[in-house]
Amino acid sequence: MYNDNPIALTQEYTPPIAIEEDGFLHLTPQTYGTQTVDIHIPFTPKFIRPHPQAVQNQGCVAVRRGPLIYAMETADNNFVLSDACLDRPGHLEEIISINGIDCKRIYLRGKLDGKPRILKFIPYWSWGNRENSDVLVWVKSQI
Repeated sequence: MYNDNPIALTQEYTPPIAIEEDGFLHLTPQTYGTQTVDIHIPFTPKFIRPHPQAVQNQGCVAVRRGPLIYAMETADNNFVLSDACLDRPGHLEEIISINGIDCKRIYLRGKLDGKPRILKFIPYWSWGNRENSDVLVWVKSQI
């Protein structure tokens, strides 16, 4: 399951056209026209550990937020990505636009050369859409 937090559902229709039940969103059968339902699903970043047989990724984690995998890109992080290390939980998010598509960039606490550093992550699907750059999914971790 991607989300452990409650879903916020906003609608101004009577009867409601969408009902959240058992973790699923049920839409009532009708013609929708221009009706709008706003859904806020508060996904928090999770850290995924590699399979034990993926020896090249041991000591690293991948960042997942909901169904999306996130990655560091040199367009946001002006250093050699493999030198960075995540060192403690906690995050901030901001909405950025990449080629006209809004997505969330995640800021995580880390270290670079032993000094505290904020590491920036974007959805993996969006890397390489701003400039030629390096990307890294599996990040060294002390978490």
